[in-house]
Amino acid sequence: MYAMGDCSSIQMPKVGVANLVPDGTKELGFDEFAALLKDRMHEYPQLESYAQQVKASFEKADLNGDGKLQISELKVLLDEADKLLRPLPATAQVANQEGKFLAQHLNKLALGNDANDLEPFRYRHLGSLAYVGGDKAVIDFSGTGLFQKFFGLEPINGRGAFYLWRSFYLTEMVTLRTKILLAFDWLRSKLFGRDISRV
Repeated sequence: MYAMGDCSSIQMPKVGVANLVPDGTKELGFDEFAALLKDRMHEYPQLESYAQQVKASFEKADLNGDGKLQISELKVLLDEADKLLRPLPATAQVANQEGKFLAQHLNKLALGNDANDLEPFRYRHLGSLAYVGGDKAVIDFSGTGLFQKFFGLEPINGRGAFYLWRSFYLTEMVTLRTKILLAFDWLRSKLFGRDISRV
């Protein structure tokens, strides 16, 4: 799972009228539209925002105002929903959340839960850290939510961000042994440089 998140982007499926509406359907009333969104938003997460505001979504899509959605009107709405799709970033943060989700999902399936009843994966951005060289880093706190609002944190950069980045990196090491080895590696490279042929 980590390799998949670090090396690739997962493409989300596009909705399309053919995937959503049974053959022969010419129009949908409000109740049918609401039930359709509720039933299929687990399969197509881009429909979730429309399902949360189903009345407003229906009225916006009903271009001729007749209280029914023609298939052509529904197609416009679904095309708009598909434009909101963005692949998740190919980072370890995404892979970590996907891995935890997958483990929980498989455990629930092993306990006999129906796969259709389980919640879909939702990525929660927790901010970004990037080393930019020369003992400097950049940290973006967007996605930390209440923590960001409470402390009013803005993106930071420079040497302070570099040490903060290293402390985050160090805390992600699983065992004490790897933490110590990593700290000694950083110290050695600071004292002697990266060229280990001189050591």
